[in-house]
Amino acid sequence: LSNRLNQPEIATQLNFYRALYQSALLNHKKSREALAGIPAQLKEKYKKALQWIDRNNNQVKKGRLHYIFDCNDKPLAYYNLATRNTVSTLPGFDFSLFNNDFKTSFKFFSLTLDRGIQTTLQEVFRNYYGSFLLFNVVDCSIAAAYSKPKSRAKKGNTVFTELYEPGSIVKLVTMLAYLHTPANSSERDIFPFQCNGYLQLDGKTFYDWTTHKRVDSIDDALAVSCNLAFARMGMSLGHTALNSFFKQFYFNSQAIKDMFISFKTGKTSDTIASGYQMANLSVGLDVVSMTTFHAALVSTIISQNGSIYTPHLIKNKKNLLNIAFYHHKPQLIKILEDNAAFFKVKNAMVYVVESPDGTGRRSRVNDLSVALKTGTAGNKKEGLDA
Repeated sequence: LSNRLNQPEIATQLNFYRALYQSALLNHKKSREALAGIPAQLKEKYKKALQWIDRNNNQVKKGRLHYIFDCNDKPLAYYNLATRNTVSTLPGFDFSLFNNDFKTSFKFFSLTLDRGIQTTLQEVFRNYYGSFLLFNVVDCSIAAAYSKPKSRAKKGNTVFTELYEPGSIVKLVTMLAYLHTPANSSERDIFPFQCNGYLQLDGKTFYDWTTHKRVDSIDDALAVSCNLAFARMGMSLGHTALNSFFKQFYFNSQAIKDMFISFKTGKTSDTIASGYQMANLSVGLDVVSMTTFHAALVSTIISQNGSIYTPHLIKNKKNLLNIAFYHHKPQLIKILEDNAAFFKVKNAMVYVVESPDGTGRRSRVNDLSVALKTGTAGNKKEGLDA
């Protein structure tokens, strides 16, 4: 360096890096002192970098450094210099994991979240408890992840961590397994099906919410969400075939990682053996649980015909000068190749809305085709989960 630069230039370089270093240590006073040592004629050379250093110093002086931003560069959280903690300005999201990572080194985060959508969710959930996750199915980025747990004792983002009994939304996985697995006998075709409102299995009574009487097709079974029909579908497959299919859809798998963030998925009981337990697995009760993240992931897999990209929340990381040193690299994941089965499931999900008896008929929207599956679980005493 000394061979190529004269003494004033060396001093300028040192002052620039000193200012950068002190800014990264959140010491705005020493950073400003170093900046003062850079001659005016050379400040133009470092103009863009100096603007970012000055911006950071001004925020640190005020005690708040915004370092987490949404997909539109709107601030989501800031670092409080007094408490050394990250404070979220985004409704329904906790940034404590980012706080721990920020303390290791100065950085800015750009996330895939959309602040506008997340703020709207706060209004939607005004009179409700629960969680919500929205994927951008193009690249499986998370556009919204909202948590409002009923218990104040629950911390963090329950949308990624809290397991619950999912109920009938699991019937989509059972339906895919039933359609995808080749029929080995005439017993595999259960339709038309007679629903009497209950089944006797292993000395126990397996109930439905109502008596559906004659259920003509698999579309009708999904539309009215017939527990007994789906129990028969699951039992016709057998435990080994059905359980392996659930594993393909991330049940009993390790959490999905996005850098230092973990997205938990669902699990099923290890001891499913009886017909009664098989029936419960097939309809999402008792022996099966999942997170809201996992429920949204299953929905995305269906919408994309069995192939998705790696789910992610962190878009990129940038250094103090706003230069990115990490970008998320999407990887294609193929879960199941069976376009015919996915096509039938999606058509049946539309019928859930379009059928006069469909459980999703109240979600009908003019001039728009909506595909969905409703689910109800829990108990009336504590309040049912939808």
